[in-house]
Amino acid sequence: MKPIIGVISYPYYDKDNTMVFETSEKVVKWVNEVGGISICIVPSNNDNYYEEHKRNLKDLNKEELLDLKRILSMCDGIIKPGSYYFFPFQKEIYKYTLKTGIPYLGICNGMQLMPFTTDNLKMEKNNSDVCHSNGYHRVYIKNNTLLYSILNKEEIVVKSFHNYHIPRINDDYIVTSRSRDGYIESVEHKELPYNIGVQWHPEADNNENSYNLFESFVVASKVYNLTKNKKNIIYDRNEVYYVYI
Repeated sequence: MKPIIGVISYPYYDKDNTMVFETSEKVVKWVNEVGGISICIVPSNNDNYYEEHKRNLKDLNKEELLDLKRILSMCDGIIKPGSYYFFPFQKEIYKYTLKTGIPYLGICNGMQLMPFTTDNLKMEKNNSDVCHSNGYHRVYIKNNTLLYSILNKEEIVVKSFHNYHIPRINDDYIVTSRSRDGYIESVEHKELPYNIGVQWHPEADNNENSYNLFESFVVASKVYNLTKNKKNIIYDRNEVYYVYI
């Protein structure tokens, strides 16, 4: 059975100046390509997402949180595509991944959201000769990490579209790759089986690295689907490593 992958949406004004919730078409295509089924996760609360200052956006109340968790409980994996801001409902979705262990793949600011959710980090504007804002560059992957076991490479070329970066992470995470300028390019949670973030955009490329990353995520989601309702089956980090090595 194909796992259900929740792809997080974000608010956006379309060409008619109408507020819509959208998600990445390229991410959805990749999920379909590697054997998953995509659904778009929209917020369970109403808010003036762009009329209000971002700092004034409302946290979800108890009923809205329960509604959101009902949506998330239908998913076997969650992807946060890149966007320009973190919204409260997106932070609550990531907190859900930490509590349940459901596989999570964060792309661009979906990676930045991970330590930001629990540590309220301040991001820094890029100041480097490496092309981070719109172009390709190399990243260098650490051995003995889940990302390395998925890609089986110490060095890859990636495409990115970001003007800010996270300068550090908290102790719940490990940095799994960096660019030549030392900027953090990917992180993963130390304890959870599959909770990965990459600063680049794997959905923007059609290559082996992108295929292996999305496929590994869908495989982890299949495992989660088999175990989430069976208390006698343990889904742990070693099992995920075993799948990809």
